[in-house]
Amino acid sequence: MFANVARKYDVGLILESPTWRASPDWMRKIGYADQDVATVNRKAIELLCDIRKEYETENCPIVINACVGPRGDAYNPTTKMSIEEAQAYHATQIGIISQTNADMITALAINYPEEAIGIAKAAKAVSIPVVISFIVGANGDSGVGKSSLISRFVQNEFSFESRSTIGVEFLTKQVQIDDKIIKVQIWDTAGQERFKAITKPYYRYALGALLVYDIMRVSTFQHLDEWYNELTSNADNDCCIILVGNKVDQQHIRVVSSNDAKKFADQRNMQYIETSALDSTNVEQVFQNLILDICQNRTPPSYTLRRPDPQPPQRCCFS
Repeated sequence: MFANVARKYDVGLILESPTWRASPDWMRKIGYADQDVATVNRKAIELLCDIRKEYETENCPIVINACVGPRGDAYNPTTKMSIEEAQAYHATQIGIISQTNADMITALAINYPEEAIGIAKAAKAVSIPVVISFIVGANGDSGVGKSSLISRFVQNEFSFESRSTIGVEFLTKQVQIDDKIIKVQIWDTAGQERFKAITKPYYRYALGALLVYDIMRVSTFQHLDEWYNELTSNADNDCCIILVGNKVDQQHIRVVSSNDAKKFADQRNMQYIETSALDSTNVEQVFQNLILDICQNRTPPSYTLRRPDPQPPQRCCFS
């Protein structure tokens, strides 16, 4: 269906392989032998090769993306590997994928930096481009505009009738930082007190966060200390945080001064940016700054993501 739509409208298509759990530990958990890891990953790419062969045209390029996942539970990691351990573990699956006609790899729901770096090193060792999915969060009182900021950044949309977030919701977007393509998973957390028990566990996976208040509501600024302490108590020690004063389009009726906000941010070694989801002021900039901070502080040097040169026909698919 999607391939038909892409070809009909002359747009590109990314085919993602169902290999997120096709690594040695997870394969063993569901009864597969070690030698089956190669077969499952190759067969998955072979299926996508067949689809590409049937539907790709000059105006409808098709990219094959092989998904890899974390070694442990993506949402409740019990043990952490070193960079070297992560590289050695993921080298098995990534090495198999590199011998197929997959164009790239995306690592999804990676929740601590050592595993992300290990995956990047394993991919670089076999010269296959890799995208690491970062997790960033938006925190602050209910009604300060967190969801609207995310919607404006991801979809370039704004609604005057946005509803309150229930629990945790997430969106994803690919962005370019210098010469790197980065997939960002953005978690939108509820600001209401009754949801704190639900949202708190998600902080530990965030590599960065936006701490948002409403410049027209002094109470949202007064609650920042509580949100900041909760975030720093539950997130990783070097989680990147930016303070955001939202709704700057209402500058004429603001009640929280920019000087007070900047002082709060400086005391905690945070950047401070004022935004408006309504008119897009600084929305792109604040997310770009956060992602750039994460890239500079948490990830190793990378390389330009590009589609490899076509492989000889005999390497296209495996049986």
